[in-house]
Amino acid sequence: MTRGEGLEKLRLNKYVACTQKTMSSTLFSFGRDHGYFGRLFNQTVVSVPTLAVCDGHEISGFCFTPPDGNSLLSRLAAAAWCLDLDTYEQRLQFMMPYLFDEV
Repeated sequence: MTRGEGLEKLRLNKYVACTQKTMSSTLFSFGRDHGYFGRLFNQTVVSVPTLAVCDGHEISGFCFTPPDGNSLLSRLAAAAWCLDLDTYEQRLQFMMPYLFDEV
């Protein structure tokens, strides 16, 4: 795997946001200014400048875990999954407008 391939896989995940920021203060400031009621609902935000690939299969770097996205989105997904395994992703579609691709 190359760095570009790893980054592409991260960008394709709708619950993961990417950022050029490397400091949590600027990242969460963006969330307060632009997020829904000041919240970031993505599961994680990957800091692109910190990504590296070692030995062609090990990707490393930093990510930020927004507390709201990690707890609320995880719980909604778990509840939807318990209700019906076949439709849980459809039940989460109402959250998609509140998720960022790039922060």
